[in-house]
Amino acid sequence: MDLKRLGVGDYVYVKEGIHDESMDDSRMGLIIEHIRPRASRLPDQFLVMFPNKAFLKFHISQLERAEPDAEE
Repeated sequence: MDLKRLGVGDYVYVKEGIHDESMDDSRMGLIIEHIRPRASRLPDQFLVMFPNKAFLKFHISQLERAEPDAEE
């Protein structure tokens, strides 16, 4: 996966198989912050805000960009 593909402001979908009770049922949220490991210049974790006001951290491998029609 290209790490530059996702960033702050992107609307994302949390992939199936990832579970957190706080996550909204839609599994869709907005990236509000990227979290970089100290030894890396590229972000590999993101803080995602969900419609139910939950804020959760995910690794880039657990997220994919949401398509505009994905929630219909």
